[in-house]
Amino acid sequence: MSSITHRPRLVTETDMLGALMALDCLPRRDTALGAVHLESFRVALEGKEPGVVVVAHCDLVAAVRKVIQGALGHAFHPSPAELRMICNAAMEERTTEADRELRRQRELEERRSLRLIYRTDEQRARAAEITRRFHEQIEANCEADEIEAIRVKYDPAELAQIPDAPVDATWRRGGGR
Repeated sequence: MSSITHRPRLVTETDMLGALMALDCLPRRDTALGAVHLESFRVALEGKEPGVVVVAHCDLVAAVRKVIQGALGHAFHPSPAELRMICNAAMEERTTEADRELRRQRELEERRSLRLIYRTDEQRARAAEITRRFHEQIEANCEADEIEAIRVKYDPAELAQIPDAPVDATWRRGGGR
């Protein structure tokens, strides 16, 4: 199984000759000269830049195997264009499989990172103690902050002038009547 980061080696002259020898078991439709035949297959395996073969060795091997297994729908030796199309299909399968594997690995890592963490009783007790101390500290700070906010908002002299609410003898708990 190849990885998307692994760059497969490109086809060499020897690989091309080996592929053509493997395909020689198939009957030919034409009787081209060997040198012309080899050159036309070399051109078929090139990229946009002349003379630079861009087909990977593993794709050529897969293409030859598919041709021999009858993927073209006929029993003849493939033309250079047919071989290139089968090579492109093999490359597409390889890269699709590599992308699928990479995606599966990423999803697996994501699932592992989202997995619940089980803690021991000691770890839970330690976390509970830390949380309790944190809440006590927050409450102490909040009470002090609230008292300070009231003092800042109201002048102590003004607070002293506010009369206490009169307490009536008829006042009772639970509603005042």
